[in-house]
Amino acid sequence: MCKRLLFVILFFFSFFSTQVISQEKIQKKEPPLALNPKVAENDLKLPHELGDNSVTQNPGEAADYYRTIEELDEMWDGAVWVKDYRYTYEYDEEGNTTGYLGVEWDGSDWVNDYKVVYTYDNGNIIAYSYYLWNGSEWLNYYRYSYQYDSFGYYTLYTYQEGDSLTWVNYYRYLYYRNDVDHETDSVVIQLWSVSAWENYSKTLYTYDSEGRTSVSTGYTYSGSAWEYSSRTTYTYDESTSSYNYTGEYWDGTDWVNYYRYSYNYDSNNKYLGYTYQTWDGAAWINVSRIVYTYNEEGKTIEYLNQDWDGAVWVNDYRYTYEYDSNGNNTVSKYEDYVMDSWVDVYRYLDEYDENGLNTRETYQTWDGTLWNNSYRYTFTYELVTGVEDEITVNQYRLYNNYPNPFNPSTKIEFSVPQKSTVTLKIYNILGKEVATLINGEIESGLHSVNFSAINLSSGVYFYKIEARSLDGAGLFSETKKMMLLK
Repeated sequence: MCKRLLFVILFFFSFFSTQVISQEKIQKKEPPLALNPKVAENDLKLPHELGDNSVTQNPGEAADYYRTIEELDEMWDGAVWVKDYRYTYEYDEEGNTTGYLGVEWDGSDWVNDYKVVYTYDNGNIIAYSYYLWNGSEWLNYYRYSYQYDSFGYYTLYTYQEGDSLTWVNYYRYLYYRNDVDHETDSVVIQLWSVSAWENYSKTLYTYDSEGRTSVSTGYTYSGSAWEYSSRTTYTYDESTSSYNYTGEYWDGTDWVNYYRYSYNYDSNNKYLGYTYQTWDGAAWINVSRIVYTYNEEGKTIEYLNQDWDGAVWVNDYRYTYEYDSNGNNTVSKYEDYVMDSWVDVYRYLDEYDENGLNTRETYQTWDGTLWNNSYRYTFTYELVTGVEDEITVNQYRLYNNYPNPFNPSTKIEFSVPQKSTVTLKIYNILGKEVATLINGEIESGLHSVNFSAINLSSGVYFYKIEARSLDGAGLFSETKKMMLLK
């Protein structure tokens, strides 16, 4: 397996300073921690909907849940399915994923390929370590290490690459927060240089009266001083969840418009898509847009990408989705728009058991006449049984999500001892709200919410609950963190 540097740098941060330095996928696709992986062609990855964030009430009863313990990957050889790869998952007593092992089929036996280990301290994940097998021992490949403040908020993460049996520093992010609401005031990125950390870039954040990001300003380090590089300004629609953000770059004298994204939601907080524009020196020019279409049950049935030709929007590609009578996504198909018509390219077929668990996914490609098998993934689960009547709902409480880390979905439980007005929201590491799971009156009891982060990037997220009495008095507020690893 070829080891390559996994660093995205310089130009990316000059214009997109709020983004995270990311890693490319190694040759063997890294699997998810809980549910469906896709094939290794990252450019063919399906953008599923945000998922079913439905609320389930379980008064006085701890919930049972299923977790993935094995994933078997097979390839189609033209006649039969042939073993290719297998992942096995391990968990601790708290239900946290402690790691997984990837093994490759050599024609007669399973051979170690790589493994991932998660390390925790007081419920916080403090290390995500990736190891490669060299035939006789495990060698360090890369590692993320995390630190937190006394309130449990993320303050530092460090990326290191493996040098056989040691770890070598590569880059790190330092998060600085205010003492009032722990919003992120700034993020500093440093690169390792031989024996010391050197400043590379930083981003400063300001917020509006609602706690929403209003401006993020990026700087690069010249060697002796911080210099402007980029700025992003956010504006919000007060009647819906729609918002815009505008990116600018510093030309040495002034801020110059560069790009703009407009994210659109309807009055029911349903995501409708976004429009991307660039600045031509005098006006904003359309470039591309994404449009979501839903069925009567609120499920995504089309994800449409269109490009602007200077006069009208022109179809480029789309994903379409089909569901069974239980609302499970059974078919996800990708099509290109060619010569005024949609042309099939590939699709995923998903199967489910009586518990609604995704037990198999098959990837097929279109040859112009027939659908041809390519890969399939089979998932095995185990039931984790809760203890009934152990939980007496006599207090407000927010429980740890599970699984954690997760990909792409996790369950969040909370209890309310009386009918209350409840909001449950998800925030990214910068304090920006990325999803609202609950916003309304909730009956007393133990409740659970399924949160799907299929459209979010890997990283630490926070989920915050606030409960008020029906007359508006504040009763309870708590925030917990979770980690999405894709």
